[in-house]
Amino acid sequence: MGRLTLPTTSYNPKEILSCSNPELRTIFKKHDDNRDGKLSWAEVKAAFKELGSHWPWLVTEDAFRHADLDDNGYIDIETELELLVTHASKFNYKSKNVI
Repeated sequence: MGRLTLPTTSYNPKEILSCSNPELRTIFKKHDDNRDGKLSWAEVKAAFKELGSHWPWLVTEDAFRHADLDDNGYIDIETELELLVTHASKFNYKSKNVI
């Protein structure tokens, strides 16, 4: 009886499945529910829930420590969003657009 040989491919799952920074930016901007140009704690938490975080409240707390430079309780989309995206990208959230 012969063996079935399956073709092998090498790929980096992180490279294929991780959200890109533009995808993260889009997700966070989408959660600016009241369109005031800043993200509240609840809006950031909702974005992390969408990204599949197991502990969105904890990740949100950590994100605010890294990105809320003026400590006003909001992530300003113009000046602080890039810090939030950079911080979130460290966690390799999976893209919903990849099948």
